Amino acid sequence: MMKREQYLVDNLNWDHLRRNQPFKHGLVHLSPEYNENAKNLARVKQGKAKKQDFAQFQNLPCILPVKIRDQNNDTDIPLELDSREEEILESKVAPLSRKSQENAKHQDENDINTGPQETFKNQRTMGRNQDQMNNMDFNLPENRDEFTKNVDVIEPGKVIYDKPIAIIYNPNAGKKRNIRAIISQRLDAAGIKHEYLESKRVFDTWIIPQEMDLDRVSALVAVGGDGTFHEVVNGMLHRADKRKVPIAFIGNGSGNDTLIQFNANDIQRALDFIVKGDLLKYDVGKVLLDYENEEDVPPEQINSNLRYSLINSVFGVSAKINHSAIGYKRCCCNPYQLAALKEFCRLSPVYVTIEADGEVVYENIPLILIGVFNTKYGGGGFNLSPYSTVNDGMLEVILYKDKIGFGGMVGIMDDSMKYQGIHGYSKSMEFYRAKNIKVINMMPLEKPKNKNDNRPPMKQLQLYAIDGEVFHFRDFVKYETLHNEIEVIVDFDYLMNDKKQFVKNSKA
Repeated sequence: MMKREQYLVDNLNWDHLRRNQPFKHGLVHLSPEYNENAKNLARVKQGKAKKQDFAQFQNLPCILPVKIRDQNNDTDIPLELDSREEEILESKVAPLSRKSQENAKHQDENDINTGPQETFKNQRTMGRNQDQMNNMDFNLPENRDEFTKNVDVIEPGKVIYDKPIAIIYNPNAGKKRNIRAIISQRLDAAGIKHEYLESKRVFDTWIIPQEMDLDRVSALVAVGGDGTFHEVVNGMLHRADKRKVPIAFIGNGSGNDTLIQFNANDIQRALDFIVKGDLLKYDVGKVLLDYENEEDVPPEQINSNLRYSLINSVFGVSAKINHSAIGYKRCCCNPYQLAALKEFCRLSPVYVTIEADGEVVYENIPLILIGVFNTKYGGGGFNLSPYSTVNDGMLEVILYKDKIGFGGMVGIMDDSMKYQGIHGYSKSMEFYRAKNIKVINMMPLEKPKNKNDNRPPMKQLQLYAIDGEVFHFRDFVKYETLHNEIEVIVDFDYLMNDKKQFVKNSKA
């Protein structure tokens, strides 16, 4: 196992970085790559490659081991400004700059806060650094040298268990009904004080972290599946006082993609993370349904029309799969696979326009498969977005741009589960990376079905799912990446070593 002092830029796993294409904005895609096997390569040369011949993505990490260097090294600065954000920040900085110049001769007496100017300058610099790294070929030593000049290895924080941790769980749900005893045994052995906050009604897993006194706990622990994790995080981020504490996850649900991405779906591994107590900064997607700004959302709709996404959100057939899977969650197999086979028999496209960082990148196109991803996984272990990472400050739009039927959808399902992401090589799949994304409903207007309803034709509600939770929208869904928004409790050494993020002498 590589020791912490060996997490150096000189030891970065360049093959992982090359395949993840870090900090690249816009279209992300790799040409087909193959396993290093003589028999496989022989088939490839003959143009007869099979699915098992392709290099898979299961060993590609969901976190980047580096961040773009901050010139001041004391603040976290967004990776990139879109044009609107730049205009706003520049309008704030310009008056300060003029004022500062006018008073230059009285510099000693000038107490103007130049922080916004420095932030703007640093963001511009980091933006240029990101542009330089956008299309780097990491096979070239000179590009590796340039990359290492502009990045720092991420440093984990450490949670201090000086107060109890609050464990939020539903005692009547989950695969393991004795999970409370399992958790307590491990935490007692580690000397970590803890208390259980039981979910007794629908929505309690949201209300508890939203209303509880967070000053009396050192961390929150969500026990369940991705839906539970989603609600606990949303409850915390919807707090009126904006107070946050570190959060940990223990899987006891049907999906658990939040933990699958860390190879920590096993309960004991999740408890290892809590005992180790390292803190990983984790991006969150802020999602607005049918409203441009948070301030415009009526108070009674804030919980349904403003959400925070940990893993992904999906439209069209993928949203229908999430909806159908609810009825299969007590089955002994993956409910998402059963629901997928059902929905693949009745495919119909959704028409959308997609904007990325203020630019229209797809206009009024029919799509069967579309999603916006923060991480690679969805549907209980499907590697759906192989280029996604949870700490790069961006989200990925994934879509299948060609016509597709039942057989094609089953093929993608096979590519993403059995072969762990090899659809990432397909020319029919596109992966577009951006900080801000907007998906606009372009379905034709429809008249009300009730003949006595005199309202004009309008867009019909569309099915939509965030982290497995099903919603509806009428006009659009708007995303903003909140970089490093939450701190997740992990075992940092395990994450670095499990996916071999660093390799000795890899630069040589």
